[in-house]
Amino acid sequence: CRWLPSKGPVRTETEPKKIQSHKWHVLIVLGAWLLVYGGHMAIWTYQERIGVALGVDRMLIGQVLGFTTIAGVLGAALAVIIGTRIGRVVPQVLALGVSVFAALLLVTAENLFVYAVASNLIMLSWYFGVPYLYALIAWLDPSGRVAALAATAFSIGAIFGPILAALTVQNDQFVRVGWLGAIFYAACLIIIMPVALAARQSDRKATSVEQ
Repeated sequence: CRWLPSKGPVRTETEPKKIQSHKWHVLIVLGAWLLVYGGHMAIWTYQERIGVALGVDRMLIGQVLGFTTIAGVLGAALAVIIGTRIGRVVPQVLALGVSVFAALLLVTAENLFVYAVASNLIMLSWYFGVPYLYALIAWLDPSGRVAALAATAFSIGAIFGPILAALTVQNDQFVRVGWLGAIFYAACLIIIMPVALAARQSDRKATSVEQ
């Protein structure tokens, strides 16, 4: 329990909350949630089938995907350890950039080792990146209303991601699923940048005021 992070310092805002209350930023964040979960679920829906197409035993596939949970735990722990030491922009680039790479690596894998590496990278980047998306939500709206809307957004993404993936699959070829996921991740990275940059600017202003 003593390793758990303590409550952060309470900041008294000295500037009008113009950035935090910007409705376009809220819409962008909700769109980012829809995209990232659309990409995740599009890939996750076919992740087992991709392994089968490689000729891997189903039991072994289950073990590989089960052990990726450890990578997810490590990703989340890494986010806790790093926090905002590297700002708010770099974590988004790392998480979504690795997700793009892993999605394409997964569908082009030619053996079990590459398949396992890609699967672990997907889970690692997923659980590393999600806390930073939640952090942007908290920065935009500490009341929690946007967080509630985000649950709706990622549920919609989780519905449409697999549907679109199913429409792209042809003759048990899953490369298009990887590209679909990669496009979703890349689009999420592009649209989330203005919010991450605004949050970084706000953090710097708050730090300069405290000093």
